[in-house]
Amino acid sequence: YLTTFFNLLSFNDTLNLHLPPSAPKGFIVCWIFILDVPSDCDSIIVQPDEMIPLTSELLPISFAMTSAFEKDGMRSVLLNLCQADSTEMTAVYHFSKVCICAISHSVNQACELMHYMGSSTLLPPGVADTLHSVSIKSLIQGFQITEFPLCQLGCLLGETYIEEDVLNALSELLYFLEATRNWSPTIDPSFLFLPTLFLNN
Repeated sequence: YLTTFFNLLSFNDTLNLHLPPSAPKGFIVCWIFILDVPSDCDSIIVQPDEMIPLTSELLPISFAMTSAFEKDGMRSVLLNLCQADSTEMTAVYHFSKVCICAISHSVNQACELMHYMGSSTLLPPGVADTLHSVSIKSLIQGFQITEFPLCQLGCLLGETYIEEDVLNALSELLYFLEATRNWSPTIDPSFLFLPTLFLNN
């Protein structure tokens, strides 16, 4: 799988896609950035039968990658991976492969979202049909403070980590709902909406 392949996917496409399986927790034992620019396929491309590290184990690498590239010229990451038989093996992932692994989790979220919407009786008719032809990388529209790919809405299903941008969008919806419910032209709102960006800065 390549990044360009994922960028062209619609929500409907995800229903017929067989992605590599997610690795168990603890798959990445340790890692370090290296200067090497690998050219072998295993370091650049995700194979169909290859285990994909969990998002929680990829996040520290993803967050540090840009800085490692810009400041130190790093191009890839050397990983110690725990096998099914508890032995360890080393692998080199080019930064592009780390991105592909992260994207594959977004595709899984999009697929789970489509399955949920197809079986949900709470949504208005036609909502799932409208989403079928839309790219999973399309940005959500209509918000003042956030913009994120629609596939990230899949983080609202189950007991998973909720993306910060999705949380901000939900907070903004709640704010406007409350503002219109108690609106008065002469009285300021009795509550304040603070996105997570405000708290981080």
